Amino acid sequence: MSHFTVLVVGPNPEEQLAPFNEQPEDDSPYLEFQVNMTQEEALKKFKEEGADWGFNKVRDHVTQTDIMKYGITEKGKGAYETHEQHYKTLEKYMDEWHGFEYDADAGGWGYKCNPNAKWDWFQVGGRWRGYYPLKKEVLNKLASAIVNNEDDLLPITRGKSGVFNNEPRHPDGADHMRKGDIDFELMRARARVSANEIYDRLEAITAGIEPPTMTWAELLEKRKAEGKDVDSIRDERRGHPWIKALKESGDDDFKFYLGDAVKDFCILNGGRERFVQQCVDSAPVTFAVLMDGEWYENGSMGWWGMVSDEKDLDDWNREWNKLIDSLPDDTLLSVYDCHI
Repeated sequence: MSHFTVLVVGPNPEEQLAPFNEQPEDDSPYLEFQVNMTQEEALKKFKEEGADWGFNKVRDHVTQTDIMKYGITEKGKGAYETHEQHYKTLEKYMDEWHGFEYDADAGGWGYKCNPNAKWDWFQVGGRWRGYYPLKKEVLNKLASAIVNNEDDLLPITRGKSGVFNNEPRHPDGADHMRKGDIDFELMRARARVSANEIYDRLEAITAGIEPPTMTWAELLEKRKAEGKDVDSIRDERRGHPWIKALKESGDDDFKFYLGDAVKDFCILNGGRERFVQQCVDSAPVTFAVLMDGEWYENGSMGWWGMVSDEKDLDDWNREWNKLIDSLPDDTLLSVYDCHI
């Protein structure tokens, strides 16, 4: 349930993405059998564990099927059964209870999956259509080619919008182009202006209010060591006047902000200057890069945009820019909105 950007380097971008599909066809060479349970473990669970089928099959009224299949004679009532008693065969139990099949070669129960899966859906551009602004001379050449009805157009396209019909990230932007077509300096200049505008609003909203003295991670670690539970720590954070001012500001950039504002806006570490510089450095950066069959990313993307094992932002920006700077200007680049 998360969307993220992937920059695919080189020709045939969708062929390059194929090995990372979470849901390939059944005969796909990218599938491998993943063992989740040995035969010994499966038999032990089958014979020794079970369920109260009256509890698990509660209905507002008892049907004839309930009586015949589960032995339920009134709502919420039913005899406890081991899985062996209920399913009769190990194969049926593993299929219906766990969704597993047996693979003799692998020597266990599990299912086929792509161990390198990174996405289950993608489109060019999408939520980030018009990702890279084009140089003025490239735009002029493209316009001339269109006006003159030339077939030999530049390899430049802009993808379709996402589900919310979003406007292009840059009105002069594209999602499939050569590296040399991109106006990186313009992109960074726009990011600098935008970052300063955001910080102006942040400072206006929190004027006269002391910010927290710890990031969320630091507060969480400290309070847990003191024996506090996570809910009470969250309440403490949300109740801080500085955090409340942002959440109650009515400003969409802050009231719906899900990250750690203290950390992300560099409140305790560099302030405006560092925040703006990070935004400038991050302007062209994508969450992941796919090049020569290798997938590079800034962490592991999970549901709702939550990232684990995330790299330090400055480190990732440096790695990304070093990689892209090494490419020739005629290298094809494609930006994809990927979902997992």
